[in-house]
Amino acid sequence: METRGHFILLTVYAADSPEPVQGTRSDQWDISTKAMSVVTQQPGAAPGVTISPTGEWGSGMFQCYDDCGICFVGMCCPSILGCYVAHKYGEPFLLGVAPGGLTALRTHMRLSYGIRGTICNDALSMCFCGWCEICRMAREINKRSGTY
Repeated sequence: METRGHFILLTVYAADSPEPVQGTRSDQWDISTKAMSVVTQQPGAAPGVTISPTGEWGSGMFQCYDDCGICFVGMCCPSILGCYVAHKYGEPFLLGVAPGGLTALRTHMRLSYGIRGTICNDALSMCFCGWCEICRMAREINKRSGTY
């Protein structure tokens, strides 16, 4: 790219031509569209994500007895379980200890799994019942990914 006075001289190479096409305005460009691909279908959901047919979580907030190991880690070291949940969900593990990180993760998880609720409900649940919610999120991820 050269600058001459108030004009910029661009050198554009078409995909199927070794000769450069020169111009000072975009309407002079002769760019081949053969190398460009056209998107004809919107991308779908990420592979492996299953939508909840009932619109509900797979377990209740206070059903820690469903998985005693997760319950124990969630009550003794909720930060470690939060990092595990973030990592298992495919996010950076430090999201589990970032302020508001687990609330954002719960909201994203709820929306991507097709679970009913509101952002306000997510924030209040994480604020007042955070340990139980982290345990429920871990159970939900394990259930949907098939690992326990």
